[in-house]
Amino acid sequence: MISDEVEPRQQLLPPSSSAPSAEHFLSPSFRSLERLRAALDQLGEELQRRAPSRKAASALALGVLTALYLRWSKDEVHVYAQRNEMTEIIMVFLSLDAKSAFKSTWATHNGHFSTLQGYLRPQPPCLPCTRELIYADDGGHFALEWLNERVSDSLEASARSPENMLGLAEDLRTRPIVCILHGVNDSGQHPYMRHLAHVVCTRKGWRAVCMTYRGCGSLSLTSAQAYDAANTGDVALAVETICARFPAAPLFLVGFSLGANIMVKYLGEQGARVRQRVWGAVAISNPWAFHPHLESLHYTSKPRSLRRIPAWIYSFLVAYEYKKYVRRHRAQLADRLKALQRPLESMHTLRDLDENITVPLNGWKDLEHYMTSASSSEWLRHVEVPLLGVNALDDPLVSREALTHTIERASRNPNVILVTTTRGGHIGWGGQAKTASWAENLCVDFLQACARMQDTMGDSRGHVLNKGPEGEEMKREGNKTLLSRL
Repeated sequence: MISDEVEPRQQLLPPSSSAPSAEHFLSPSFRSLERLRAALDQLGEELQRRAPSRKAASALALGVLTALYLRWSKDEVHVYAQRNEMTEIIMVFLSLDAKSAFKSTWATHNGHFSTLQGYLRPQPPCLPCTRELIYADDGGHFALEWLNERVSDSLEASARSPENMLGLAEDLRTRPIVCILHGVNDSGQHPYMRHLAHVVCTRKGWRAVCMTYRGCGSLSLTSAQAYDAANTGDVALAVETICARFPAAPLFLVGFSLGANIMVKYLGEQGARVRQRVWGAVAISNPWAFHPHLESLHYTSKPRSLRRIPAWIYSFLVAYEYKKYVRRHRAQLADRLKALQRPLESMHTLRDLDENITVPLNGWKDLEHYMTSASSSEWLRHVEVPLLGVNALDDPLVSREALTHTIERASRNPNVILVTTTRGGHIGWGGQAKTASWAENLCVDFLQACARMQDTMGDSRGHVLNKGPEGEEMKREGNKTLLSRL
């Protein structure tokens, strides 16, 4: 029973009463909402009074972020080379100043993003392609894929006008050739290979030939010898084959990543002998030295700090693809795989695979022997043809220590020009589906400079006629040129 002193929570109106007043609906809960609304209105008025200070704080924060972005987004290009007749001529064609430096965007502001963008880059427009298999003495083989946009058109025109056949034959005999080498676990069909070939063929009208290593891509492995970072025998055979077929055509070499390392090592091994065959070469995103590289891509176990996580991820991904290569050719490698001390499934990093598969498979003494032999920076002093190296300082797959070591070696060779950019990633530099990357444009300009240098220097095969003072290094930072004595 309810006491008379207790009022009901809500009064029910009698039927005969007039229209209700607002007080009839002001229950305790409703009154709380009204008080909350009043408090919010008061807060809104207070915020409006403080709006100028809020706007000032927002403007200050925006200014700080803009300043930080402009500071971090400062893109620089550095060139390391001795000053001599060859480098002076080539630098005129390259025009490496502040205006032509690689300009990063929000999408390519980070080395990992630049690398991912380059990896996911779609294929360029198709060019006529002819695959040729080259067999080595041990029974293994690799592929040379020839691309040339204008050859088929010229053949069709010559068929209508037989008198032009002689001119076509001369054009094919002397047309420059660019042989391109791919990176680890890739092939001659990879987008970055075809994009450079497309630029070479469409912009210059030259011929491009993409090399695919043993067992890579769709090739089968027909011998127990697999490819690695130190074996240059197949590259030497490819150069010999091309030069024997087109002895009057200038030949240039371009290597990406692992292919760049193999190419530079080949040039160093050949020394002066290769000057009669190769006119110039470009190494893009070359790892150069593998000893400091062991600290990053060849990381041995799970990362012990956040700084090591990206390197471990890259090592894991490269190892995963290489294990697919080994599984696919298990039949050809069966005899050597029997001696494995660890099962393939337990190997999760690139160092695991190199130490347990690459070293015994290809006859190296141990991992140290393999890494020492594979480091192309050790062969830089023996390179006798014009060589351009292009690296990004934010490349997540190339050790900064390796690059520093290479700069010291490159500055002692008058034939080597080393270019570094602040950003660009690994084989990145902002290339798009229908747009050449900054590195591809620089590569083609360098090859064009080497071709035209013959008229200026009077040498039929790109010899260095003026080596310049020993130890003199030319550095270009933006549009400034500095000379320093090492």
